[in-house]
Amino acid sequence: MLTPELRHWFANDIWKERRGGSRVVRDGTVLYRRPSDGVTTIEADARLYKWARDGLGASVPRVIRQDSDAILLPVINGRRASDILRTLQEKDRSGDGNARSLASSIVDELAGHLRQFQSLSPSDGIKYEAYPVAQKLIEATSNILGMLDMNGLNEFERNVLEKISSRYAAASTVIFRDLNPNNVIIACGLFSASESAMAFNYVDFSSAKYLVPREDDWATLRLHQTTMWISGRSIAENVETFGTSQTALCALLVRFHRLALRKAAYKVAHPRGYLHRYESDPERHYFGVLRSAVNRLCQTGVISPQETSSLLGVFQRIDTSDLDVPEFDAFLDERTNVHDEGL
Repeated sequence: MLTPELRHWFANDIWKERRGGSRVVRDGTVLYRRPSDGVTTIEADARLYKWARDGLGASVPRVIRQDSDAILLPVINGRRASDILRTLQEKDRSGDGNARSLASSIVDELAGHLRQFQSLSPSDGIKYEAYPVAQKLIEATSNILGMLDMNGLNEFERNVLEKISSRYAAASTVIFRDLNPNNVIIACGLFSASESAMAFNYVDFSSAKYLVPREDDWATLRLHQTTMWISGRSIAENVETFGTSQTALCALLVRFHRLALRKAAYKVAHPRGYLHRYESDPERHYFGVLRSAVNRLCQTGVISPQETSSLLGVFQRIDTSDLDVPEFDAFLDERTNVHDEGL
């Protein structure tokens, strides 16, 4: 049930369309208008873009103008890296012998960007803060349980999430890039074009005010649904390869908890948005990574077998992978229509 409190949480912490970016014309030039997300101020967003461009070069768009409620950026004609990687996966399944190699080269480029980003000195004028990990883990889990009309977290379950949060927080010393493949736009020709024909554009630095463990961004890059297939290994094998330290496993769980629960919240509360945004990137993969991460946390001694069983039980309760997309959009108070483009 979407109570007023849950609606407020979804609108302010989960709903990506809240920002409402759009194309506008200024002095005869078409620009992209990027309003505030309500968390990072326009001043900070503009400063973070400038800091990133100064450190990373022309692959980061230049802020053309800063208004009181938005920044204006150049329009980038291209496709999201996530969409291109998804297309390459389909081509690989169809027997295209070059698709996996091209996908691998894209991920190598993203990895180079992340290494360079993580070497940057902090920006002057930005007040950095630790990522609010305990709040994100416990609040989101509790709210999804509420949306599904299930009992909330008990004290033991909360303590397990707080234990993992403490490990994560203690290692939070690196600026957060949020290198989701959705935050990269690639301008390129046909897929038969050479790798050198691709131009990578890195966008969305509003989360770069947070400090996280170094492994956090690498978890997204290596185990995201659009990148993990390149390895040819299973989820469990990839988690084992990535999770060589307790910090890496805690970072992996925190980041994929966020990815999985955002999709679950969309499916339950805002199915129109879910179909528009996540139909080709559903939650099943992310809950699978979560379960493997929990098991590895047990194997490495971070959590006990009892805590492991408890946490797996929680994730099983909130896993919406087998839930049919509702016909009624509670967030919009109207019937779901997958063909409606008014998002």
